[in-house]
Amino acid sequence: IDVKSISEIVDNINSELIGHDIFKNDFKKNLLKYSFLNNMGNRKILSILICGESGIGKTEFAKIVSKKMYPNEDLIKINFGNYSTEGVLNSLIGAPLGYKGCEEGGELINKIKKSKSKVILIDEFEKATPSIYNFFYELLEDGVFTDRHGNRHDLNGYIIIFTSNMTQEIYQEHIPNSLRSRFDMVYYFIDIPSSDKIIFIQETAKSLIDKLEHNYGIRINYEDVEKDLVRLANHKNLRDIKRKVEDIIFMEFFKSKNI
Repeated sequence: IDVKSISEIVDNINSELIGHDIFKNDFKKNLLKYSFLNNMGNRKILSILICGESGIGKTEFAKIVSKKMYPNEDLIKINFGNYSTEGVLNSLIGAPLGYKGCEEGGELINKIKKSKSKVILIDEFEKATPSIYNFFYELLEDGVFTDRHGNRHDLNGYIIIFTSNMTQEIYQEHIPNSLRSRFDMVYYFIDIPSSDKIIFIQETAKSLIDKLEHNYGIRINYEDVEKDLVRLANHKNLRDIKRKVEDIIFMEFFKSKNI
């Protein structure tokens, strides 16, 4: 096991995730530990559950992990918010033989076949059903699952990142003890410190300013919009902050073009 190489990958991942320093330190330790356990055949999957409000880095973390570890592959993403409560397991791993749509396979199987990334994002996990909890209990325990056609799928070496908006109380109430014990990491993301958000705002704004100059030959003076940008650190959601940064930069850009 190349510990130095793994450490460098984790450091690259952590450098792109805004805030959540305690989580990032723990993630590094857990990925290194998992690498040794996996190499010895003691653990097939690294599983991480991240809860918290929308827009503070949960989904972004999974995207960064996949991009850094498998740069030319698509992240395998399953969103339970898109599923109905009926037949949810069929949608995930395919319908049994003889049922409508059985030849199509399930979303998880199809996406695993299409991407060589070994990072799976399970989004909106709070909308999963008991049948899904049982499915993941067995998958995290054994590292394999059998589809409705009897085909065995081995997910050895995969990282599965579950994300959810559920509170800690809902997590305790709705996630079975048997499944909770199978997660390697469980974290609740809280609001990012203002100092980290200001760095994010500055980097986002300056990157957009550079791109506008490169494409349209007009340079916006960062100092002219700095006061408006800094105020955005009062917002929680990083997606909202990014859009508002774009609004401020483009208002200045349109002003310079007399639009």
